[in-house]
Amino acid sequence: MADVALAYRSGTRVSIRDPILACAVFGFSLWAVIGAGADAAYWNHVLLLLGVPLYGSFRMRNECRTDQSEAPH
Repeated sequence: MADVALAYRSGTRVSIRDPILACAVFGFSLWAVIGAGADAAYWNHVLLLLGVPLYGSFRMRNECRTDQSEAPH
């Protein structure tokens, strides 16, 4: 859906296939999560939230390296 939204914002034409496929995939994902049960959905959220600090630390480390490489010597 993000691809469809970005294309719409930029004024690019999107074929009807893309939003229909995105909605179908989103529906399948919801069906899979509901079918897996509450316990699996709970652990999915826990692991996802545990990854957020790691993402932040990697992002900060990459920005520090970028800032150092752009500094004049």
